[in-house]
Amino acid sequence: MRFTRGRLIAAVALSCTVGATPAVAQANSLFATGTNVFVRFVGHGAAFTSDLFWCSAASSGSCGQLLFTNHTSAPGSIVQIANTFSIGQEVIFGLFVRNTGNWFFSGPATRNPDGIGHFLTSASGDPSFPIRGGFEDLFGGGDLDYDDLVFDFRGVSPTVVPEPSSVALLGTGLAAIGLVVRRQRRDT
Repeated sequence: MRFTRGRLIAAVALSCTVGATPAVAQANSLFATGTNVFVRFVGHGAAFTSDLFWCSAASSGSCGQLLFTNHTSAPGSIVQIANTFSIGQEVIFGLFVRNTGNWFFSGPATRNPDGIGHFLTSASGDPSFPIRGGFEDLFGGGDLDYDDLVFDFRGVSPTVVPEPSSVALLGTGLAAIGLVVRRQRRDT
C-alpha cells in the first residue's frame, strides 16, 4: 500500500487521539508575553474563603503578593502583579484555602499536595483580558467546577502541559509512521 500525504496526515491525527482520554483537569501553566501582568477578579462559587496570590515559585513560602480574596473582592477589581517579567517566564498563581489550610498552584498537578490539577484556563471572551483562570479549592479535586475563585488576566499565555501518556502515545505513532515511510522508500 502506498503511503500518500493524505494517509500520513490521517495517521498522525489518529496517533494523537487514539487511546488518549481527556484528563479530569489539565494542568495549565502560564507564561509572560510581556513585562507586565494584570489580573481582574471575576467572582467565585465557593463556600470556603480563599486567597489568590502571585508566587515567584510553587511553594507557599514564595507567595508574596495577595491579589484577591474570593468572598470580599469586588468583581471587576484589577491588580497589576508587582513584578517585571521576562517574556516566556512562568507566572505562577497560588490559592490558599483559609478553611482547610491547603495551598494549590497553577501549572503541573505535581505541585499540589493531592497530585491533582486545581487550575484551569479558558478564553474569557473579552479581548482586553483574554484568558480566564479558575481554581478548584477542595483537596482531591472536589466538585471539579474550577469556579471557587475565577479571574481574567492579560500579559500571559496559557500552555497546557501534556500528560506523559499522551506524549508517549504521540511519539509511538510518529515512530510507526517513520518506519512505514522508510520501508516504502526502501521498497521503491
